[in-house]
Formats: sequence, C-alpha cells, structure tokens
Amino acid sequence: MLHIKTYIYISILVFTVSCSKNNNSLSESRTFEFTYQVSLEPSKQKVELWFPIAKTNETQEISNETLDAGQLTCEKLIEQVHSNHYYYCYSNEGLSNSMTLTYKADVKRFEHNQINYANLNPDNYDRGTDNLTVPEGSVFQEIIDENNLTSSDMR
Repeated sequence: MLHIKTYIYISILVFTVSCSKNNNSLSESRTFEFTYQVSLEPSKQKVELWFPIAKTNETQEISNETLDAGQLTCEKLIEQVHSNHYYYCYSNEGLSNSMTLTYKADVKRFEHNQINYANLNPDNYDRGTDNLTVPEGSVFQEIIDENNLTSSDMR
C-alpha cells in the first residue's frame, strides 16, 4: 500500500510541475540583436523624429542598448498613457549631410503562454484600428497645426 501512495504522490508532483511549466514557462528563450535604422536627408529646417523602442517586461529582457545619432540630440522618454518607451531626436539647425541613425539592443525573448502584464488594462487595446487617429500630446498637435493636417491625412 505504501508503494501505491508513493507512486500516486510522485505522479501528482510530476503532473503539477509539468503543468505549471507549460502554462507559464519562461525557461525557453531565444536571443538576438535588434537593429533599427532611419535614413535622413540633409535639411535646412529643424529635424525631429520619434521612434519606439522595446522595454524589458514579463516576456523579454532588453540590454546593451546603443544609439548612434550622428548630428542629432536624442532623449529617451516614456509616454505617460501607455508607458511606451521611445526616443525623441532633433536638430534645431537641420542636417548638413545625409545620415543614418542606428539603434541597437540585445533581446532575450522568453517563450510564454498567457501572461498577466503588470499595469496593463486589455480593455484599452480592444478597439481595433477602424478609427485610427494621430498620437496624443502637445508636440504632435504643433506638427499637425503647422502642416494643416486633418484626421483624414493620418490614415
């Protein structure tokens, strides 16, 4: 009788461990270098650009970030509504030569099933893209106003 109880106990333990591994396994991963490049032409006017960057979260680790911004001044920022990370780069004097901005980061991406992301409300992202609008914020409003853009220009 003791052997049957031991067998049942070991079977339950193995089943529990295997289920928990399959449902929330972060043990399997892949690593790669992510490279994002933006080619810019010379300009006598102010140059501004924004580009999103990945952040470390429950399913990935971002490390060894580098940014070769040439003549541009860049700031790493966090958007307040959704906590997205991005770079804002600019040159008030324009660009004297063509250039390529290059952002690189090492990424370790984990295998996962259903993850409950911290501070994420899925209802905020369940609207589809039928009514896609321009990004929010005073910086974007200035650009929209300067260029006489409307919502139909943003589609």
